[in-house]
Amino acid sequence: MSDATSEPTTEPGADEQPAEAEKPKYELIPIEVLTERPEVPPQFYMLGSDLIAQTDEGEIVMSLKIKTSNAEKFDAIPTNRKRLEAILKANGQEKVLKVLAELDILDTGTIVDKWYQAWDQRNAARLGESFRSSTS
Repeated sequence: MSDATSEPTTEPGADEQPAEAEKPKYELIPIEVLTERPEVPPQFYMLGSDLIAQTDEGEIVMSLKIKTSNAEKFDAIPTNRKRLEAILKANGQEKVLKVLAELDILDTGTIVDKWYQAWDQRNAARLGESFRSSTS
């Protein structure tokens, strides 16, 4: 016979509500935007419309520009790495692709992530400039 005052037999923590949104375990540090090449460069920095990365294989310069005529083609590519490869190829940066292909996969992954971060930063800065100039 069951006792109406007995405790429910649920797992500990089962009644806890799920977190609304998990916070990232790390915060993205903005990539430095420089106006000239530094004497001692950081691992990643932006100069003009390029992302410059220091690697074990030397310096890699990757354009952050995407031609409008190519933009839709890149949307169909499923992974960031493959999409960046297509962008670099379209920009005539085959030498960069060869260097990336020879790097450790973790280093390549970091460079791909930093390229997208730099592109987002550049885009946000340009949107901010556009907004400021249209409201002044």
